Amino acid sequence: MLAEGVIAMVATREGQRMGAAERLVPATVVLLVEGTLAAVLLMLYGFTRPSPAVGGSALGVLALPVLLPFAAAFAAGLAIAFVLPTVWVGERFAGLLGERWERLGGGAAGLLPGGLLVAAVPLGAAVATGFCGVAAGAVLWLPAGAALAVAAAVSGSRRPRLLRAVLGWGALAVTGALVLGAVAFASGLVEEYRPPRLERAAFVGTWTDGRGGSMELAADGTATAAGLDDAWDSDGEERECAGRGTWTYEPGPGSWGQELVLGVASCADGSWYVGGTAERVVLYRFVGDPDSGDLYELTRAGDGS
Repeated sequence: MLAEGVIAMVATREGQRMGAAERLVPATVVLLVEGTLAAVLLMLYGFTRPSPAVGGSALGVLALPVLLPFAAAFAAGLAIAFVLPTVWVGERFAGLLGERWERLGGGAAGLLPGGLLVAAVPLGAAVATGFCGVAAGAVLWLPAGAALAVAAAVSGSRRPRLLRAVLGWGALAVTGALVLGAVAFASGLVEEYRPPRLERAAFVGTWTDGRGGSMELAADGTATAAGLDDAWDSDGEERECAGRGTWTYEPGPGSWGQELVLGVASCADGSWYVGGTAERVVLYRFVGDPDSGDLYELTRAGDGS
């Protein structure tokens, strides 16, 4: 495997004696390259999934340079928290393997199992707290451990050419992913998500949040809201949106611009946007700051919550 080859090549006894400060910069660089590539791939995948992010590809790419300083600081923190422990655990593990493993480059034989052990800590905590499921944690375990092992191996190398190679190949991989992604979306080989385009008649019916809140829209433009969550008042208490009123549909310039406006006196926020798919349409609005990504969603009664 490539990761094992890199580990065997660069992890030497001399490298194992390097101080933590000397390891920090190359470890941070490697994690930054790995993280950037992972972020680009996740961003491209996200464009195919139902999301309230409006036409995000160009905006997502432009955000990468802006986020770089913050990403570098975060990568340095990860290097301290996980790469240096990987080195320590890898050295202890390699010591258990005996002298016959010296041909593999000293502590190199322990870096991959060391990375797997260290990666198991945050992933195990994420599963235990419900942040991610058991299946997701299991799928992420091997790549996370391999990423830590490679960062640990490069951080112990005294070969500047290796670090330059990581930067060069990393930049090429990120650029290649962006170019291939752009070509795939532009050619139609991969379809970017867009909300379903609806006619006014498609909104007529009952919409529910699955928790007792509902919005009934009639064909004559009248609306009845019951138990919908609404904005917070000045005392921090959540208000309830309920009562009779009207509704209108504004088609906008495209599928992203569709808006349903609910005109009920007790409802502070009456703007709803279209999401989901043609098979399962979702009406949503943002809760609090739109940048937070928190949504309040309604689905047509009978489609499920």
